This record gives sequence, C-alpha cells and structure tokens, in this order.
Amino acid sequence: MNRISASSLLLALLAAAEPAVSQEDYCSFRTGLTTAGSSVTEKFGKIIIIGDSLLAGRGNTQGRYETAIAEGLDDTSVVNNARGGNSLDVIANESHACSCDDECVWAVINGGINGHRQRECEETVD
Repeated sequence: MNRISASSLLLALLAAAEPAVSQEDYCSFRTGLTTAGSSVTEKFGKIIIIGDSLLAGRGNTQGRYETAIAEGLDDTSVVNNARGGNSLDVIANESHACSCDDECVWAVINGGINGHRQRECEETVD
C-alpha cells in the first residue's frame, strides 16, 4: 500500500472536490472561533487557520497557535476557524477559509484522519 501524508491528501481533496455549496453559503459557515492579534498589514494581511483538533483554538491548544503566529508577525490578526473532529470533507467544503476574507493573505491548513479511519488511501482519495 502506498503511503500518503495527511497534508498531501488534503491538497488532493481540495483540488478535486467540487464545491458542495455556493461561495456565499460556504463563506457564511462558522467563523472566528478564536482570534489573536489586531494588525492587518499589506505584508501579512490577516491569517486564517482551518483544520481539525490539531489546530483548534478552543481545544487542547487553548489559542496558542494563533497567539504564537500573531506575536511572531508583528501582532498580525489571526482568526482560528479550526474545530476538533473536522473531517477532510468538512475542512475542504465547510470551513470559512482565506478565500472568504478580502483581508486574508495567508492560510494555515491541517487535516487528519477524522471520518477516514479504517479506510484505504485509495478509497479516501476517490
């Protein structure tokens, strides 16, 4: 069996997936679960995080990801929309991402095995 990393799998799903909802509906899903920083500059813009529990600000990270990014980039505004339990499908089709915010320049994306346990890589990619 070929091995594929979670990040490669997410990129493949994002590239191949047809939007399940319109752009307007997609961008109206939950937003701003946790935030840090207040500066929106041309260089960094706003940074949006989407993913699962690895990045979720209200989960085990307790806002540390967005705080560390904001502090390291001159108090840049960071919005964390990651939520524990998100599957790759939810991340790709229902997470309020960078494309939904005109001030967003960078995105941090993570996705893991939620919703895909006990499945072969080929089945997951299909």
